[in-house]
Amino acid sequence: SSFSSVSNLRTEPCSDALGGYDLGYAGSGSRAVYHNVNFSAGLRSVNARVASGGSGGSLQFHLDGPTGPLLGAVAVPVTGGWQTWQTVSGFAADTAGLHDLYVVFQGSGGIGNLNWLQFAPPPQPLPSPWTNADIGLVGWVGGAAYSNGTFSVSGSGVDIWNTADACQFVSQPVAGPFELRARVVGVPGTAAWAKAGVMLRESALPGARNLAVVLSASNGVAFQVRSATSGATTSTVVGGIAAPAWVRLVRAPGNYFSGYYSSDGVAW
Repeated sequence: SSFSSVSNLRTEPCSDALGGYDLGYAGSGSRAVYHNVNFSAGLRSVNARVASGGSGGSLQFHLDGPTGPLLGAVAVPVTGGWQTWQTVSGFAADTAGLHDLYVVFQGSGGIGNLNWLQFAPPPQPLPSPWTNADIGLVGWVGGAAYSNGTFSVSGSGVDIWNTADACQFVSQPVAGPFELRARVVGVPGTAAWAKAGVMLRESALPGARNLAVVLSASNGVAFQVRSATSGATTSTVVGGIAAPAWVRLVRAPGNYFSGYYSSDGVAW
């Protein structure tokens, strides 16, 4: 609540630890501005304390204007109440010096509330054998972290689609039949087709053959297939599915592939 100015936001008493006030009543494009923030080099992650009893969305952190350079972003999950608080994390571009920080809410109505935010050093590396890397032409360097059974993945790029992908990919090598399932807690609403999920990929090349079950920010769940290197991607889409939801990818003997989604991780 130590903002310099706000647009389409209001403060309210906060029941989280330490009390004080939070920023709430956010719609898409609502923002808070903090003038003359002195960034130190080496801060590569951002944490935010958020709550949502509505639809959730994302927080984007821009430098020197509401559409200025993107410093980082975090998802705002549906936490179960407007005062049910959760700390979420994302990755930030390395910057230094004095900047005006714009915190911009993205999503539909009833996105969520913000209690505090904090920029920090890079998170701990992924546990072996997991590794991560950007694939393709990305505009903002991505990253990934793991804690208590949860992966936090941040990346940029035009899309995971068509003949070449641009994304952040967290992976380990597999051989033979396998099954991979994950619960997608949230997808920042940077675009309707912003997506996260599980993928089997032939290589880290942008046009590599792959199969994926992905959950998008606004367009439901999709089973995507690129069956030829640098070929077109096709998909089967089921609308009306939103985070949190489960996704699952199976390779059976003989290279038969199946994709699934679930609301509870039990009924697919």
